[in-house]
Amino acid sequence: VNVAGAANDSKDSAPGDTAIVVKEEPTQTEEEEVYADVTYMDIFKQFSLLGWIAFGGPAAHIGLFQKRLVEKLRWMSVGVYMELFALGSCLPGPTSTQVSFAMGTVRKGVLGGLLSGALFQYPGAIIMTAVGVG
Repeated sequence: VNVAGAANDSKDSAPGDTAIVVKEEPTQTEEEEVYADVTYMDIFKQFSLLGWIAFGGPAAHIGLFQKRLVEKLRWMSVGVYMELFALGSCLPGPTSTQVSFAMGTVRKGVLGGLLSGALFQYPGAIIMTAVGVG
């Protein structure tokens, strides 16, 4: 509550009297965003799937992460995701790899980050190893 002094223009008051005006601060009517509670199994399922179906390079991966994990499954806010994307863009290596590690880390700590990053990369590692051995 804000309290401000204001001149009282009433005819019944003496000159120089002030009145107290009380202004209510606006209340926050917006509900807080509710995000999903992510488990290690959720990370396992999502990043295993994305590792196999995400084709098109880092730009496509970033779009898939946003549509699936941020917008559909509500793992985090778009703002947090954009911060992770900006951070990943500054680091060496593919941005999508950096963001996959970061998303797991934000949701479940270092172990979640290692799990999400490894699961996102293992299909490519398996295929490249098989091609190299062949």
